[in-house]
Amino acid sequence: MTAAFIYAAVLLAIPVAAFLLALRRDRSKLVAARLAAQAAFLVLFVFLLTQAVIPLEGYLAAKGLFPVDFFLRLSPLLALSAMIAGGVLISSFILAGVVLASAFVAGRFFCGWVCPLGTTFDVFDRLFLSKLDRPRTRDGHLRSFKFLLLAGVLVGAVFGVQLAGWVDPISIATRSYAVALAPAADRSARAALEAPLESRSFRENAPGSARALARTNSTLKSLHVLAGDERAYLQLEILAGVLVLLLLLQIYQKRFWCRKLCPLGAMLGLAGKWRPVGVFLDSEKCIDCGRCREVCPAGAIQGKTLSPEECTFCGLCVAPCPVDAIHVGLGGAAKTEPAPEVLPGRRGVILAALSGAAAAPALLLGRRVEAGEQTVVRPPGAGEDERFLDLCIRCGECMKACPENALHPSGLEAGLAGLWAPKIVPRLGHCDYYCLPDDSPVGNFCSTVCPTGAIARLTPEEKHSTKLGTAYFRTDRCIPYVERTECGVCTEHCPVKAIKNEFVEVRVPGGEETKVIQRPWVDQELCVGCGQCENVCPLSGPKGIRVEGLRRPASA
Repeated sequence: MTAAFIYAAVLLAIPVAAFLLALRRDRSKLVAARLAAQAAFLVLFVFLLTQAVIPLEGYLAAKGLFPVDFFLRLSPLLALSAMIAGGVLISSFILAGVVLASAFVAGRFFCGWVCPLGTTFDVFDRLFLSKLDRPRTRDGHLRSFKFLLLAGVLVGAVFGVQLAGWVDPISIATRSYAVALAPAADRSARAALEAPLESRSFRENAPGSARALARTNSTLKSLHVLAGDERAYLQLEILAGVLVLLLLLQIYQKRFWCRKLCPLGAMLGLAGKWRPVGVFLDSEKCIDCGRCREVCPAGAIQGKTLSPEECTFCGLCVAPCPVDAIHVGLGGAAKTEPAPEVLPGRRGVILAALSGAAAAPALLLGRRVEAGEQTVVRPPGAGEDERFLDLCIRCGECMKACPENALHPSGLEAGLAGLWAPKIVPRLGHCDYYCLPDDSPVGNFCSTVCPTGAIARLTPEEKHSTKLGTAYFRTDRCIPYVERTECGVCTEHCPVKAIKNEFVEVRVPGGEETKVIQRPWVDQELCVGCGQCENVCPLSGPKGIRVEGLRRPASA
């Protein structure tokens, strides 16, 4: 109850504080409400990421009110692309339908009030860039690019290629926070809390502070705010660099991504072109003073016009207007001039569609589908790589959830189409054979946080029998083969006893004498490719045993 109370207090206190602070700074009630909503949703987003752990103990997540993949379920772009590319109906995306329906009523309301990536941009802008004098031009040609990107993503999905996972803002935010920001924040917090406790002088000279730090450290770990173990992911620097680049693009313009690149924003903007609720500008009252343009983060206002495809319903433009030409609510009979065209022309849409169609064979070209060729080791429940990559949205949620830090973003091992999809890297972590208890309805925890079903749910029995890959000894590295002395670490840790020992007579190094030792070998029929053997191998650098992905039979 204490932990639940702490979480509830934090989840409520931050948005309330944001609302009161906004009112104190003479913000309108609408703006204050939006800031409170942004704070609440960002805190909830971070909170749910911390709850993607075993056991699934999130006080909201466990009860089904907010599943840990809640925000990913809100994206209509992810929903449409996954269902089209995978050729399946995904029931967990029903909330995405609600978000899309809301856009027909209130336009890009989601972008201004809910989206965690948009809120991240606003926080960064407020902290570091608020003093910059940036251009306020509309850059009409650049603005149309997000609509072209949307067309390319959806057409690519028709041809069976999942592109949305790379460019959807919810996927970008989840991947960036889970794989890049969370490990960095965790290491920083550990350094601040645990490093002082390692100092004997600190413990003796400041016992009260030491006890407080120890209690704080213990509480944060029990609440899963701090990870139980140190996490590190492959390509962490690249994924962090993508987020940093998007943040720094704001040096040129506020919410550069939202204005010019976001395909989800383009989809919601199209749906809200004739919205009945939102921010409206009366062109007869407007004196074109430009005050509204100065504060509009989306650049939706130009001259005496307001573009419904661009407006994020933030409300910042209402208060500065000296003649009350801008109002929020139902669209009335106020005179409005035609909004400037931000949608691309027919030629541009056709070109974008052709680009999406052309991307399909280009991306699929790198897939390892030839008989006998190896693939990467995928998580249990991934199944055939082609289906898996069609459904996977590269969100990184499963990587955060994996209890053994075994899942990492792929590089180009399976071609460009497989970029950033999860793979098992045994030298960094193994797939826990007993991930969840045998009496659990699900045996692979990673599947419980996958919003698209790319990782199918398996019973514990099914997980135990699912073959992920096969282990092979490297006779040029393995200690019994190279040093002619017994080791046995991998044999002891194999959960399915697929590593056997045979007695062999070997020559004693540096002499003519011989001795009998036990040398390991892999029973490939029993091996499930969990990677624990490679993970525990005591050798530094390349291990003496490696796990390779499944090989297709020659008749495939």
